[in-house]
Amino acid sequence: MEEVESIVEEVTTEKDWNALKQEASVKCIVVKFFAVWCGACKIMIDKFEAIAQEYKDHQDIRFVKINIETLEDLASEFDVSALPTFVLLKEGKEIERALGPHQELLETMVKKHCTVA
Repeated sequence: MEEVESIVEEVTTEKDWNALKQEASVKCIVVKFFAVWCGACKIMIDKFEAIAQEYKDHQDIRFVKINIETLEDLASEFDVSALPTFVLLKEGKEIERALGPHQELLETMVKKHCTVA
C-alpha cells in the first residue's frame, strides 16, 4: 500500500504560527489542537487527514495541528479546554470551533466556511 504524504502541517513554534496567519493566499485555517496522550485525538488522526485530502486542491485552505504541550501559550490563547479542539479561522479570525472526535461537525464547519458555493 502506497503511503500518502500528509498535507496536515504541524506547527511547532509561535513564529511559524504567525507566519502562517500572515500568508496572503491563506484565507481559511483549520487547526487541530491535540496531545500525544489523548485517545480521542488519535481517533481523529486519519479522519482529519482525510478531510484535509478532500481540500488539497484549495490553495487558500490550510490544515494544521498544534500539540498543546509544545505550544502551551497558543493553546491558552485559544482557550483550549477539551481535546481534540478544532478551530476554524477565516482571514485570521476565529469563526467556529468543534470539540471532541466529531468528524461530521468538522466536515460541516469546513464546508460552511471554507468553500465557495
